[in-house]
Amino acid sequence: MSFDVRHGNRRTLCSLTTKFPTQEQATRYFHTNRPLIEKLAREQMELAGVDHDEIKLVMV
Repeated sequence: MSFDVRHGNRRTLCSLTTKFPTQEQATRYFHTNRPLIEKLAREQMELAGVDHDEIKLVMV
């Protein structure tokens, strides 16, 4: 699942890999947990610096 996150004046493409067997389940999970997922993505953006065009999150 891909989504964009804005942090300050930066906009970064993010992807979330889940373990759900269907796209529908993954989408439901994403929408239910979107504030947390976006927070984690922003934290990764800060750690990665300006050189990264994409943030990849993986559900464990």
